[in-house]
Amino acid sequence: MTWRELPVTAQFAIRKVLVPLDGSDYGERALPWARALGGDNAGLILLEVVPPASEVRDFRGRVVSTIEQISTGYNELATDQLNDVRSRWFPDRENISLVIAEGDPTEQIIWAASQHEADLIVMSSHGRGAIGRFASGSVADRVVRHAPLPVMVIGPEGEIASDVSVSRIVAPVDGSPLSRTALPVAAGLGIQANVKVFAVNVVTPALDEFPATMTGLSPMPAGYSSEVAQALETQAREMIAEVVSELKSLGAEADGEVFTGTVADTLSGLLQPGDLVVIASHGRQGLPRWVLGSTAMKLIQHGAAPIVVVTREYAENAGE
Repeated sequence: MTWRELPVTAQFAIRKVLVPLDGSDYGERALPWARALGGDNAGLILLEVVPPASEVRDFRGRVVSTIEQISTGYNELATDQLNDVRSRWFPDRENISLVIAEGDPTEQIIWAASQHEADLIVMSSHGRGAIGRFASGSVADRVVRHAPLPVMVIGPEGEIASDVSVSRIVAPVDGSPLSRTALPVAAGLGIQANVKVFAVNVVTPALDEFPATMTGLSPMPAGYSSEVAQALETQAREMIAEVVSELKSLGAEADGEVFTGTVADTLSGLLQPGDLVVIASHGRQGLPRWVLGSTAMKLIQHGAAPIVVVTREYAENAGE
């Protein structure tokens, strides 16, 4: 079954959360959100990926550190860092696994998520730890492209909160069948956090995006633009009503609204502290196409709200 045929009926629940770390403060920005979404009952998998070891030689070509010695050093450092995180963030928690893997960060994150049957990956978009770059923007982007499960990305701005809470799930939809495949995840997160899901559609009339002077078209008749805008808004409200009904059928408390303007400015303006954005990825092109480079990146970079990206592979697998 493809995403085009996928019915919005699949249930989503968090039983295990994978948190990739790299020993940096930036990487730890994911921890309070992992705790907030998973609660006390979900298992937490704290992962650190070390690079493949290679021997070190001096200027005469003599081996001064063997592969085994370098590998041992990497693993000891990663172990110390993970134990430190556990002692500071989860001193009394038992359902935690500490995992060290070696190799490419993206591949190992996806491997660990599969091996430990994680339901959600929660990671920072930036970071550079003592061993090397890990939770960087490029790694986060590649994980979003290829992960067969939803990925939550937290930006680098602001202080690292010791505790956070989810107050609302914001679910932008653009009218495409693919965008609506994120609804089961939005509903499941809303149910688990006991908060409302707020469905959003932003109407951006084509005539506003591509003025006649830029497209070479003749001037439109008076009133044409307002008629088009009204028709688009009517369609959008019908669609949002359907989306809200779907969310409620999944057991979530939900409502929705239609806005007019640009997607970037509108979504940035309506977000509040405690909001969590859930959005579908359009194909295997990293973060969602229709906000790539604008809203999604602004939200991540400036900390307006974390984003849960429902990957296309997850949506397709959920229908099997």
